[in-house]
Parts: sequence; structure tokens; C-alpha cells
Amino acid sequence: MGQSQRVIESQQWVNQSPLLPRTSEKMKKNAAQ
Repeated sequence: MGQSQRVIESQQWVNQSPLLPRTSEKMKKNAAQ
């Protein structure tokens, strides 16, 4: 559950930073691992 919350937080951060879409993809890959 903790990891899920982290992913949500990262998603919100991405929403605030649309100039860094690649970072969001990297975070998603890290979360998947």
C-alpha cells in the first residue's frame, strides 16, 4: 500500500510538472519493479 501511495504522489507531481513526462515514465518503471 505504501508503494501505491508513492505512485499516486508521483503522479500528482507529474501533473504539476508537465514538462517532465519522461521522469514520470521512469518513476512508473521503478514502481513496477
